[in-house]
Parts: sequence; structure tokens; C-alpha cells
Amino acid sequence: MAVSIGRAEQPEMLHFAIADTGIGMTPEQTERIFESFSQADATTSRRFGGTGLGTTISKQIVEMMGGRIWVESQLGVGSVFHFTVRLPEAVATDNCLYESATPRKLAFYSPRRFKILLAEDVEANATLASLRLEQQGHRVRWVKNGAEAVAAYQESDFDLILMDLQMPVMDGIQATRRIRELEQGRGRRIPILALTASVLNHERQESLAAGIDAIVGKPIDIDELLAQMENLTPAGFGIANNGAAPAAANEVSVDFAPLAEVADYRKGLSNWLDPLIYADALLNFAAQHGADADKIQRNLASGDSEAPSAAHTR
Repeated sequence: MAVSIGRAEQPEMLHFAIADTGIGMTPEQTERIFESFSQADATTSRRFGGTGLGTTISKQIVEMMGGRIWVESQLGVGSVFHFTVRLPEAVATDNCLYESATPRKLAFYSPRRFKILLAEDVEANATLASLRLEQQGHRVRWVKNGAEAVAAYQESDFDLILMDLQMPVMDGIQATRRIRELEQGRGRRIPILALTASVLNHERQESLAAGIDAIVGKPIDIDELLAQMENLTPAGFGIANNGAAPAAANEVSVDFAPLAEVADYRKGLSNWLDPLIYADALLNFAAQHGADADKIQRNLASGDSEAPSAAHTR
């Protein structure tokens, strides 16, 4: 896969081109690729996944930004997707949306401490969520997939469950359905909050139909998550917080400026609050996933259908 960016012919417009060496398309397929629920391979046993909405949504976004989108393709060789968007040159003194030189402070403080089951397959996400919840006095047990979540639910009592939707072995929706079946004999409906980066309405509707009580988007807004936890957990569960403020972050200064070209470290600090733990998480992520971009590129070049799921976890 190759990506190129340059100036378009019109003023204040940029031209993006994304080339791949995938399955390619026929002229007839290129004419309908931007229609809703359209895919080059529409058979029920197709090798490549997807809903057929991605190109339609992309077209809508591009047109909202004053541009256009089109594709050039050759069957069995590959495709080149082009799009233009209006992106005026920014003033050097402009700040990015929500950019702040100092970490923001929490607006919500948990009045109760809960015993929480956290199902999340990405270690960095689980570490961040556990850190922020434990700063409020909550106790967190982390499991890595839906099957482990079901087993943990059967082994121990929890006040609520935080459930990622996309996980290996058993996803969050399947795990929620199973837990709802098991709790029939327990006499209590445990609150389940979904954690997801998905914006597709049908996935949200499927989640609610499976028995999920609320959905919190990723990246997680910790204030929203804490408020949802408190609202959904019935009276009589958890223990009263002792009135102490959340644990203070380390006052040690860490220079994250060298990361400015590759990471929004200011936003990272506002999420993690603790600079030492944030720095440690960055080092661990780099050690574990430093070669992932090359791996995903090889998967895409070979037509490996696992490439999208691999990219999701990064």
C-alpha cells in the first residue's frame, strides 16, 4: 500500500491518493463502489469482510469538506482511491482543538467504590482504565476476552462489568448474551457498560439488544464513564468512598517534547494524569508493537483478511 499527498489544482485543496495491490475491480464495480452496502465481492462466502458502508461514508465526508472522491482500478492488479478536500493553510499561532499545556482535572468524583470486572483485550487500554478507576478507589479485575469475562462472572461477585465489544475468542456482545442467560438464576441484573470505538448505529443497537445497559465511546471520557457507573449501579452495591481525593499524580517532570511529531502527548497526559506511568506505557507499547506497521503492510500486500482486526488493536 502507498499513500501520497499533494496540492490539488484548485486553491486550498489537497489531493490524497491511496494505492493498493489487492483484488482490484471491474469497470462495473468501480461505478457502484460508493453506493451503500456495495462491495466488489458480494458473495456470501467472500474472503474479505466489511459492511460495504466505508466508501459511502468516506464519500459523504469528502463532499462535506468541499472535495470529491473517485477510484481507478484494474481487476486482479489493484486500485488507487483518490480524494480531494479543502484544507486551508493554518495560522502558525492557532491551537488544536482541546489542546492544553496542562492535564485537565477530573470533574466527577465517585461517591461509591465498586468491584469491577474489566474485559479488554488491549493491554494498554486495560492499564489506562484500571489506573484511572483505581485512582478513584475502585477495585478492578482485568480479563482479556469475552470467554474469560463469563468465567470470572461465574467465579466471583462484581458490582458491574465494563465490556469491550471487539475481543478475540468471544466478543463483548456474545459474552453479554451469555452472562444475561446465567444471571437468570441469580436474581440480580448486573450493570454492563460497553466500551467501543465503533460509530455504526447497527452495532450499537445490537449491543443494547444483547443486554448492554449503556455505551461509552473510545477514547474513554473518564468523567462520563464514572458518571454512568454511578447512575447504572443500584443502591446497596459498592461501599461509600471515604472522602479522600483521588490519588495525586507524580510530580516528577518528564520531557515528552521529542514525541511531538508522532504522538499527541498533551492529550495522553490529560488521560493518564501520571507522567511516569504514561511514559512507562509508551515504552511498553513501543516494545510490543514497534514492528506492527510492517506486519500490517505485509498482511495487506498478501491479501490477509486479518489485517483490519490487527490494525484495530493498535
